[in-house]
Amino acid sequence: MWLKVGLDQSSVIDTSYGMKYVSGENLMKHYFNDSIAEKLDEDKFLENMWNNFDAMFDWGDCDFFDSDKCLKLSEWLKIKLSSCHDFELREFYSLLLEYSIIAVEHKTGVYFDF
Repeated sequence: MWLKVGLDQSSVIDTSYGMKYVSGENLMKHYFNDSIAEKLDEDKFLENMWNNFDAMFDWGDCDFFDSDKCLKLSEWLKIKLSSCHDFELREFYSLLLEYSIIAVEHKTGVYFDF
């Protein structure tokens, strides 16, 4: 499971079928293992992404949140972190918050590859 954030506009790639993704040298990325995926599943992460952000991904899929969606995501994550007590989940949510803030600052986005 990968998270990637673009550090400038050149890292955001538009595909011919309308999907965007983050690639190239100007990005940050982090891999999370299956135990995090299991905890996220138990924490209903995907359901929250679907219901709150119209996310299109499921396990085995990918999605791109543009900077506008990342701004909304960062607000949700701040609230989520205030009630999250699991160390590994806090690590994931904290990194996703960091990436969301970077995406907003650089007007790029966050790419989820689950």
